Amino acid sequence: MRNQKTFALRLVAFLLVFCVAVGVLPVAASAADSTLTAVSPAEAVGEYVIPDGTTAIADNAFAGCTELTSVVIPASVKTIGANAFQGCTSLATVKFNGVLDRVGLFAFNDTLWYKNYPTDFIYASSPSGFNVLIGYKGTDENVAIPASTTVIGEGAFYGNTTIKSVIIPLRTTKVSDYAFYGCTNLADITVRGALTDCGFMAFEGTAWLDSYAGEFIISGTMLIKYNGDKDVVYVPNTVTRIASYAFYDCKSVTTVRVPASVTDIGVNAFYLYNDGGNNKYAEIYCWEDTYAETYAKQNGLSISSYLNYPGDVDSNGSVQTADARVALRYAAKLERDLTDAQFLAADIGCDGNITSSDARLILRMAVGLAEYTPEDLLFKPNTDFEILMAYTEAVRLAYIKEAGYKLTEYQSIDDVKVGPSFIRTALNNPFKTDLTKEDKAEAQTLSSDTVEALEKLYLCDLTNNSIIKDAKCELTESDKYYITITLNDEVDVSDTDSLTRCMFPVVGREDMDRLLNEEEGTWYHASSTDFNYKITYQNCTLNAIVDVMTGNIEDIEMKMGYRFDVWGQIYLTKIHNRDDKNDPVGYATRTDTVKYTDFDYTVKEFTTTTTEPTTVYEGEDPENPVTVVPTTKNNDAGNFLAGIGDALGGIFGSLIGG
Repeated sequence: MRNQKTFALRLVAFLLVFCVAVGVLPVAASAADSTLTAVSPAEAVGEYVIPDGTTAIADNAFAGCTELTSVVIPASVKTIGANAFQGCTSLATVKFNGVLDRVGLFAFNDTLWYKNYPTDFIYASSPSGFNVLIGYKGTDENVAIPASTTVIGEGAFYGNTTIKSVIIPLRTTKVSDYAFYGCTNLADITVRGALTDCGFMAFEGTAWLDSYAGEFIISGTMLIKYNGDKDVVYVPNTVTRIASYAFYDCKSVTTVRVPASVTDIGVNAFYLYNDGGNNKYAEIYCWEDTYAETYAKQNGLSISSYLNYPGDVDSNGSVQTADARVALRYAAKLERDLTDAQFLAADIGCDGNITSSDARLILRMAVGLAEYTPEDLLFKPNTDFEILMAYTEAVRLAYIKEAGYKLTEYQSIDDVKVGPSFIRTALNNPFKTDLTKEDKAEAQTLSSDTVEALEKLYLCDLTNNSIIKDAKCELTESDKYYITITLNDEVDVSDTDSLTRCMFPVVGREDMDRLLNEEEGTWYHASSTDFNYKITYQNCTLNAIVDVMTGNIEDIEMKMGYRFDVWGQIYLTKIHNRDDKNDPVGYATRTDTVKYTDFDYTVKEFTTTTTEPTTVYEGEDPENPVTVVPTTKNNDAGNFLAGIGDALGGIFGSLIGG
């Protein structure tokens, strides 16, 4: 029996080899990798149907097939390589029958199909919709990528020097290699959702990357790239993913501390540069039994040292009163012999210093009086940047989940010192007439899943924490983060220069400009009037409550303070401080308060009917380029968005749960 089976297998193998040799079967994937490696121009004439079961089309697979006019790509294909159809100048029809994971650089750029594509945005579409964006033919400076896009393909905007801003939609989770490479005028990038993958050189050469103010370029909870110059880098513990080549070309970096929160690391994330033929990689600081340790061992990276849990100063695996004693001795300068791991374990406040307060907290943990455990502290945002990112991500999550809430807004004038009286009246007017006093403010209910709710939920767009004066995050027994952020005073020079504007919905300048341009402000336009002003943001504070387990933000209170300095003259009357007539500058102060409460994360489910084409689109007829064979399919977009929100919300839950 065994001999009969062996003979049968050999016979089948022989017949397969024979068929390939005589040209009965197309030159296609081997059984091992199912990759279509190369097709000769003699074979690819007219329509070419790629064999079902092929999983990948290799780089340059159809290169030079000038007589190829149509290609059918089966559902089994997940990857199309770079320049796969290079030189296929007659290829007018491309039929996609499945969902693609990757389309390589310039895969279709030479084809008639690409050139005659009916819209500015070019998609390698799945049968159920447009998901992989592989090119853009438009000329707009400000680009909003369509909401259906899940993947921005390799080189989709490569070398586009026209675009100046781009909005990446909620559903987009991946930005592929070289996606925006060389977009030298692209200065403003807004990511609505949360990226889970960012490719090599995705934003290289953009004005946005070149002028990025922050040390860490982060989207959602993914570190896209390190943009600083430190030798030892502490990745924020709000990061859960590190993108491929995140530390590429960082020649100053020697060691990277990878927090326990990280659960995914891309290819060559810690590759630095090539030095005379030798590839240089960063060494790793990490905790035992974390993803970072596994990644380092699997990729042959050096682990510089293992870190201790917060409070475990003596490295024995638990927090005891002896740990508090060591920390206190170090704070009193009686102890100097601490390793890096011991120092970090003792620095509970994560401020780069060990103080008696750190020792006290360690003691409270040791005797069970603390509200949190060392594991909790391992994930709690501590630095200004981490607290900022935790708050930003919570607001982004509410946006993605299309949350509803109650909104209350009111304002107050604290001081007006502009004389004489008619000038005070003029400057006071917009505040007096347009302001809502606290006792008159009514909570406005904005339902979930509405445009109005999304428009009024202010997305923090701050990437540089230099404006932060103080930031605190307290972890309570009820698994809540109480976040408090106070900003430094800042002069509002312009919209782009003000960091306060990136975090708070300040409207004081708009109110002042409205006063000066309204009809009742005609005194400002008189020929003898020479009036100027500036705004200083002052005492701007933010308080927020975030549920650790879900990531849902529960309350936000923002207070925006303004000081309006005015000078010059109105008609022939000099402006001055009414309390000091020798002071040529008058001023007024104002405080705005905005409260978001009673967040509702219930997203309404809705069902739409879409078409499911056998052929997604064809380009044989430039006048009628789209061919659709419809069937009915339910697309529960509500559940889709809720799924994204739940996945992001689980970040905080998974972190606190270890």
